[in-house]
Amino acid sequence: MRIVERLMVLPALLLCGCVTMPAPAYQPRMETTSDLLAAPTVAMAVGEFSAAKSVNNTRISLRGNGMTGGEEGTFTRYLQRAIEAELRTAGLYDGASRTILSGVLLETEVNAMGVDTGTARLAVKFQVVRQGDTVYNRELATDGSWVSHFMGVIAVQSAMQGYVATVQ
Repeated sequence: MRIVERLMVLPALLLCGCVTMPAPAYQPRMETTSDLLAAPTVAMAVGEFSAAKSVNNTRISLRGNGMTGGEEGTFTRYLQRAIEAELRTAGLYDGASRTILSGVLLETEVNAMGVDTGTARLAVKFQVVRQGDTVYNRELATDGSWVSHFMGVIAVQSAMQGYVATVQ
């Protein structure tokens, strides 16, 4: 193959790596289930989750690739479904309950650019309303990190798994 032909193939190869994928399916953690069971928690419903105006609720960039909030597209819906899954696993989900957990996504960030380490940050303002009265209203944030890689494909997959671990 001549040099010009090789150069013509290069852009096509580079474009193949730029895709948008949904976040991996959420899996409840045993530790969270144990914590929920040990706490004096009542069964509750999961209400609406929204995103602050500053949050990109539909896509996170990962080294030129993109990640959306799961099969349903938004990170607020992903978080809402994750909380429902955790409550169901602990036997504490009741869609008809008058105790309702809702929230506002304040931050959802992933940095997959690091050669050695990737990071994520998630911040949410949670609210629990019981029979019309607010009984809990607090902002919580968590940071996650994982071993990354200089190769983009490996780094992107690690970042996607790291995001799920940060949500957990």
